[in-house]
Order: sequence, then C-alpha cells, then structure tokens
Amino acid sequence: MTSSPPGRTFRLSCLPGESLLVESLLRAEGYRFHPLDFYDQSRVLTLEPRPMGSSLAAFFGLIYIQDRSSMLPPLALNPDKGETVLDMCASPGGKTGILSRMTGRTGLVLANEPPGKRLSTLRRNLRQQNAMNVASCGYHGERFPETPPAFSRILLDVPCSGWGTAQKNPRVTTIWRAEKLGPLLDLQQRLLKKCATLLAPGGRLLYSTCTTNVAENEDQVLWAESELGLKQAALKPFPGFVLEDPLRAGAAKCVRIQGGASKGQSFFLAALHKPGHEERPGRSASYGSDPDFYPENPFAHPACFARVPAGRIQEENRSLEFVPEKALQELPDEIKWQGFYLGKKRETPLVSARARLLLPPRGLGPELVLDSVQELQQLLSGQSLQVTAPPGQRVLGLYYRDLPLGWLRVKGSRCFWSDRT
Repeated sequence: MTSSPPGRTFRLSCLPGESLLVESLLRAEGYRFHPLDFYDQSRVLTLEPRPMGSSLAAFFGLIYIQDRSSMLPPLALNPDKGETVLDMCASPGGKTGILSRMTGRTGLVLANEPPGKRLSTLRRNLRQQNAMNVASCGYHGERFPETPPAFSRILLDVPCSGWGTAQKNPRVTTIWRAEKLGPLLDLQQRLLKKCATLLAPGGRLLYSTCTTNVAENEDQVLWAESELGLKQAALKPFPGFVLEDPLRAGAAKCVRIQGGASKGQSFFLAALHKPGHEERPGRSASYGSDPDFYPENPFAHPACFARVPAGRIQEENRSLEFVPEKALQELPDEIKWQGFYLGKKRETPLVSARARLLLPPRGLGPELVLDSVQELQQLLSGQSLQVTAPPGQRVLGLYYRDLPLGWLRVKGSRCFWSDRT
C-alpha cells in the first residue's frame, strides 16, 4: 500500500443514513481517510492501496472524487431543502450532485449543458450518483429559453481559462493566453446576462471560476453590477481554505481561494443578489409527502419509492424515465428536459442495475447480501454466483451488508451483474 497524493479529496455521494456503511466498505478495501470541516460529506485520503477511481464505492456511485475547492460553489449558493435550483453549466456533474443532496427529496435541480459529449458525461454521472431529483437539459447557456424569472437560486460555474488548475495541468496557461481570452470573456458576460433574466427577484446567483485571471473574475462581477443591476452579497469563510484579497477595490465581497495553500485548485466565488422581494418560487414543502404521486410500479420487483422524490414513471423511446413531480409542476413549458433513466420498456420491464435508490431496505425483497469485498469483486469481474431465487425472478437486490448497491440479473440458479438494459 502507498500513501495517497497530498490533499486528494472525495465526497460521499449517498443518502445521509448510508454514510457509515459506505465508509465501512472503503475501509474494507484498505482506504484510510478523515473528514474535512467545510462540508460534512467531504473526505481527504491518507492511504490509497489502489487508485480511488477503481474502488467499489466509486463503481457503485457511492463516492465522487472531487477537488476540495470545486465543492465550494454549491455550498456558497446554499439552497434550502425543497428549493428549485438551476445549474447552468453543469458538466461533469460534481457540483450538481452536491446541489442534489442539499435540496433533498423535496427539491429539484435543473442541470444544463450544451449538446455533445459533455452533456452525455453529465447524464452518465448523474445516473451514477442516483440523482433522481435532477432533470437535465441541453442548451447553449446564452441561448437558454426565454422564460419568466423562474429560479430563486442559480449556479453559474462558467467556462474559463482554468489558470487555477495550472498545478495539475500546466498547459492551460499556454492554451489560454491573456490575448486569446476575448471570446471567452464575451461568453461569460452573455451567460451572466441570461442568468440575470432567469433569476427571480430577491434570488441568488453564484458566479464561480477555476481561474486566477482578474478579467474573468472581479471584472465580470463589477460588469454584472453596473450592467445587470445585480448586487454583491458577502460569503461566509470556509474552514481550511486560505484566501487572497480581491484584485479590484469594488469587489471586496468576492472570494479568492489560494489553491496551493488550501491544498486544492485556485477558485473564485462571487454571490450576486437580484434586488426585489424574495418569493423563492421553487420552494414547496408538500412535494414528496403524497404517495398518490407514484404510479403503479411497472417493474417485476418490489421497488421501494420511500427514498426517491415524488414523481412518475414515463415511457420515452422504449426506455422508462423517472420524472420528478416538481419538474412537471414548476419548470416552464419552454424548457425541454429529461428525467432519470430507470430501465427498458419490455413485456416485463427491466430495471437498470444502477437504480439503487429503488432498492427496498434489506430483508424486504428478493436479494443477495454479501459480506466480503472479494465476492463483490468477483461479480464485477464478470463471474456469476449461485443463488436461490423464486421461480421466474429476473432481478435481485444486491447489498453489501446493509448497504444497497444495485440490481443483479438472474438466470436459472445463477446471478450476475450487468449494466446493459
């Protein structure tokens, strides 16, 4: 075993009650870590027997490897439980995953990314994290549909030069020289302008970059104040991070994270407030409390909807999607979006192996419970395991001790893991 790289961080990507079980799985594989003060789901590695990305916890989407500074924008936005949030530039989905956990079962996150590979990556990572209270859409942010001001919280982590990541990727400073930044600066302003129109009066916009360039940071915030009528709001300090002074006198409320001293990337954060009465249109305490929101379960297994948001299962191109009721009720009709992929529509619908939030608590349905990481690794390497299942049973719930992991396929007296649906 070898020590992990200094400062290598990850966060738990599971339900609050599963944290100790996920940590137990990590320790069983030999990983050692300790919590960080700024976010209760953040951890820093102290021992890494093999790359963290190849761990069982990572495979099942129970953790998300993420730079500590990159976790700050959603925490600075600080949405309430039950709130509706727009994540305008969402890929690859790490910040979206935090927003999903912060808003909870009664909340909603709309994650946007322009069409292409990054949108596919976003949707894959959201599926991996079981972010079922997230809807996704594929727009160029500056051309996002014109709607009434619909969001009380917007995260705008803009495309930037990335100079704050130079420690890990030295080439960024040559790829993005200052004299080449004109189109990027223009895009950032167009995104700010669009978000200002979508932000409800009294709402909060969190602008962030991973660059140290003042033109992309303080200058853009001052432009948003003068041209868009937004106002800076103070941000609380984050424990464990070293700050630098803002580089413009009028941007005193902005936050600059000093990457090296903070053992992470350099980051810039600015909270912008839209004047007016804060109606917070995305809040509704009633969502998720009414079992009538759930349709008859189309899958041939005892799914447990107690852990997922209120919503419906709909067919889309022979696939089954979970669509949050909050999205159906609150997102403007002009926005075209997708829900969470659940499986294939067949004569007997087939659930996605990744839909672990649909698993009932251990002991309430057909299941396979494993107590060793070696058996789990056998399954994931393509081996099947002997199992006794009821006649005609096509799927079994897979658990590591009391921790729900996913769905196994059953064929005769054998069961196996398959991501194909």
